[in-house]
Amino acid sequence: MGKKVWASSSNVGLAICAGGAEDETDPSRGDLFWDTGIMFGSLKELADRLTTMGEKVSSLAICAHGDPGIVDIDSVFPSNSSLTGAMTSDKEMELKAKCLSNDTFTRYANDLGRIGSAMEDGGGIRFMSCNMGSGEPGAKLLNRLSSGPWSKQYVTGFTRIGSITSKIYMGKCMLPGLKFGIDNTAPSSSQQQFDARVQALVKEPWADVGSPVAKISRNGALIKNPDQADYGNTFYGSWVFEVGGKSTVIFFEKNEYNSDYGPCAWADNSSPAVKRHKGQWLRLGGLNYSFSFAKGEEPKPEYAGADYIFKLDTAGPTGRIMINRAEKGQFKIWNSR
Repeated sequence: MGKKVWASSSNVGLAICAGGAEDETDPSRGDLFWDTGIMFGSLKELADRLTTMGEKVSSLAICAHGDPGIVDIDSVFPSNSSLTGAMTSDKEMELKAKCLSNDTFTRYANDLGRIGSAMEDGGGIRFMSCNMGSGEPGAKLLNRLSSGPWSKQYVTGFTRIGSITSKIYMGKCMLPGLKFGIDNTAPSSSQQQFDARVQALVKEPWADVGSPVAKISRNGALIKNPDQADYGNTFYGSWVFEVGGKSTVIFFEKNEYNSDYGPCAWADNSSPAVKRHKGQWLRLGGLNYSFSFAKGEEPKPEYAGADYIFKLDTAGPTGRIMINRAEKGQFKIWNSR
């Protein structure tokens, strides 16, 4: 197994720890255990660093500003800016022309090839860049990379806006890591919204290839495309809910003001159209959800006070019944539409 390298562009505001090692005492760390951290000012500098490491790289994360199909790989944007949503003025368009994109691809081909030669066959390269993989521009750039200079790699971009939520290590540098909010499709409209997003990201999983907003290309074709899935709309609506031998229908309703929680209800068999028994659902992070019911509204009395936890992207999922943080059983739930 080769090195796992986190490489941060010099203008993202992340002083990456040279050792790169994550804090193994932090249980929230769910991505790779990066063992090497570097900073770079240009794609050429990154290629130089990787090709002189002395061993192959199995996983590479490139943290740089991004926009659909665009990566600020040469650190041309100011350190306090973000590409996403900013491409309006002539100056910004001029800077955009200096970024890696489908339009500028040939300019970077040589150094991209050098990075590919530094990677293990079958390894993975991830762009930790806001919205880089979004839409057709993102898909086109990912496919071009995985069919050309990185033809032996899995190439990943993300389709949402992310935030560096890593903590300062030993008061000197930051441990590697980035999180992408499922609902963060556009830049924050205010400082208040930005602060709320950062706070909400704390409970999200660390970005990796399993993220619901990860777009992955291999051999010039997408093998995972989150643009084709609307996870929120998949969740809202009616589901078949089976617990303790009792089968019923549960309804998850949308909260227009907050996508992290909302009302739910289940209907007994005598009145299937009536949302009689009230409860609340909660998004735990990523595609993990829980729901619970008010006292006296439980579908089975023995599960009073229970939290029902399941993962949305599993077909016909089996969930866990938790009471006072202890697992007391399982349930089945599947979309009835």
